[in-house]
Amino acid sequence: RTPYRQLLLRERASPVQVVSGTREIVSWTLAALLQYFGDMVPSMEEARDLLEERFWETSTAGLGWFDHQYFCGLDVYATPFPHTEGAVRISHAPLDLFIYRQEDLPHLSPALASYLRIPEFSLGHANVGGEKKYAGLYGEIVERFRLPGNLLARLYDAPMMRHFYSDNEREVAYQRWVG
Repeated sequence: RTPYRQLLLRERASPVQVVSGTREIVSWTLAALLQYFGDMVPSMEEARDLLEERFWETSTAGLGWFDHQYFCGLDVYATPFPHTEGAVRISHAPLDLFIYRQEDLPHLSPALASYLRIPEFSLGHANVGGEKKYAGLYGEIVERFRLPGNLLARLYDAPMMRHFYSDNEREVAYQRWVG
């Protein structure tokens, strides 16, 4: 129950290790909404209502994830992100921060093993949308969901998306969701 700020700023012998992820914003928003409301949304019609009501607010919150600067003045955007690697490590007392893109998790076990100093570390699969009770609905939403180009452009021009995703990656995502 110690506040985050106190936990991080307490004197210690070594930095606090923090692992934090990011994800392409439309995919993240759809997954987040279904994660929290999937069991309460039994039909595609109700899912459409949920998306219409909560998509923009939820995506905006997701885009602001790194704005809090971890209460230590750490601006993650000041450190270049290696798009081809899919993860970056930032040392900033009192933090040792590992930021990864969820899309790149399948090949990040070696980098995480090194960061965590656990040689035999490997990632498994957990919290997979396709394995949940609402998997059919989630799949249908992901297949059908589209946004107008002007709204997508605003999402993909946000600092988080511009930092963690290359121009080409953002264009591919834009084309995926534009309708």
